[in-house]
Amino acid sequence: MQYEKVKEWYGRSDVKFEIIKSLFNREMAILVPSWVKEDGKNFSTRMLRCHSVQHLDYILQKGLRVWDKNMVFNIYYSLARYRIGIPMQTFNFSERNNLLWNKEHFEDMQSYDFLIDIDAGDFEDIDMTYNSTKNIVNFFNKSNVPFELRFSGKGFHIIIPYIYFSLSNNKFNPNDKHNIYNLYFNTARKIYNKFSEMIDLKIYDSRRLCKIPFSLSIYKDNIYVCYPFSELDDFYNFKLEDFELMKFEKSVRQKKRTVFNEDGNIRKLLKAI
Repeated sequence: MQYEKVKEWYGRSDVKFEIIKSLFNREMAILVPSWVKEDGKNFSTRMLRCHSVQHLDYILQKGLRVWDKNMVFNIYYSLARYRIGIPMQTFNFSERNNLLWNKEHFEDMQSYDFLIDIDAGDFEDIDMTYNSTKNIVNFFNKSNVPFELRFSGKGFHIIIPYIYFSLSNNKFNPNDKHNIYNLYFNTARKIYNKFSEMIDLKIYDSRRLCKIPFSLSIYKDNIYVCYPFSELDDFYNFKLEDFELMKFEKSVRQKKRTVFNEDGNIRKLLKAI
């Protein structure tokens, strides 16, 4: 693995500024990829609060010391946004106690985005994953459904921001019969049945995480940039090799996250499927 290239990527100011945009009042997590054997040098950490570039540097360099330990990691954020963010954490893990917050976290939620995760089990299936995503994107455009679109490393993320579901009156409390996670699951299941069995239906819970745009998705044989598409033409001309870290030449700085069909709504989505 080109570890120095990973360190160089996360040392770039433009990359760090874009990552911070995703983290405001959300949970940050540093997770070890499933293919890495945890041996004391690599470990996963959730419940990180990160609202500035300086804090991101501190977490990586001093808090978790990822560079000193040569950690292999991916960076995630919560689909949930909290009113004042998550509690400040100590990096002395033996002193952490988040039992109460974990139990009552939903009471502090302000929003929770809808994620459709179309993932290839193997890179040999990336074309199938791409075609499935393209069919959903075409359907969303035809139905004027608002959405964000990202490459996730081995697949694609389609996200509908919570604001478009905010009038549904579904609750954040996972114990409530009419919770938002059931609404999202039932919606995703219909898309799954209509378009693709590559959609992950096991992700609809109150603590779900998602890879951060412009973070790196690290695999045994390659490293890819998790990229948010700002133009659909960029997606329609997708080539996997363009997103390899060693070949990546696309612009990082974005004024804001692109929501396609920003003035649309989800009514046709909920009715049409």
